[in-house]
Amino acid sequence: MKQLTFLLLAILLPLAAQSQGCDALIRDARNLARKLQFDEAVKKVEAAKCCAAQADIDKLYAEIFAGLKKQTREAEEAKKTAETSEKKALIEKGKAETSERNAISSEKKAIVEKLRADSISETARRQALRAYANDLAYKSQIALERGDRTTAFRLAEFAHRYVDDDNLNVTRALCDALYYNDRPADPTHPPLPWASNLQGHTSHVLSVAFSPDGQRLATGSWDYTAKIWDLITGKAVLTLEGHTSYVESVAFSLDGKRLATGSWDKTAKIWDLTTGKAVLTLEGHTSNVESVVFSLDGKRLATGSWDHTAKIWDLTTGKAALTL
Repeated sequence: MKQLTFLLLAILLPLAAQSQGCDALIRDARNLARKLQFDEAVKKVEAAKCCAAQADIDKLYAEIFAGLKKQTREAEEAKKTAETSEKKALIEKGKAETSERNAISSEKKAIVEKLRADSISETARRQALRAYANDLAYKSQIALERGDRTTAFRLAEFAHRYVDDDNLNVTRALCDALYYNDRPADPTHPPLPWASNLQGHTSHVLSVAFSPDGQRLATGSWDYTAKIWDLITGKAVLTLEGHTSYVESVAFSLDGKRLATGSWDKTAKIWDLTTGKAVLTLEGHTSNVESVVFSLDGKRLATGSWDHTAKIWDLTTGKAALTL
């Protein structure tokens, strides 16, 4: 009896162990398939073939293939989703680029319109100045015909200096007034003297300039001074002393309240014509200052020098803002 029992145990124990090992392989194959590790799951199924029923093996393969199919389908869907997202992104990028191009185009159109408007405005301004200069030239010619050479010259000089310096009518009127007496003797064209003979400088007069209202004249001289003359009385109302060499150039500000002078002492000065005092001395040139002129707003002064440069001065600070 004992021998039979031992025999049965010897047969059944290996079978039980083999059954447990097969169950473990099948369980591992299912777990690996759930984790989408299909290659490893197939290996487990192949190992279980020797101990598992064919039906279980077929079922496992069906589960693995179903998982593979699901994974493939999900991958394709993910790919389609990614492609759709990429297409949408490209479309949005195209829209953004189109919007940017439209914005740039609109900006360019706005710039063109502004330039056109500025051009029209500038053209209108130039036409208005040209008409005003022509009117002054005509009045200068009328004054000359009436024998008033001084007024004729003042009108033409003002038009040339402050209105339109590139106007042939103004240039002609200025030359007619300036060189009137240089024409050959003609009974119908008698010489016209100037209205005033201004005497007071003790040396050569190098430069002259009318005030904007035409009632005063500034003169610069080798006697190191500049003078302001009242053209009604013919008298000097101011003598501006301060330069240490010849006064080469003079210029009124547009409001007539200040005078600029340039000198061989390498400086330019700004004078207050109410007090007759120099309010600024502009130092910076290394040679004679030959010419001076105010800007239209009176805030800057341009100077030209023998040192081969021109300078733009800020009259608020007294400093050179530009050297040309």
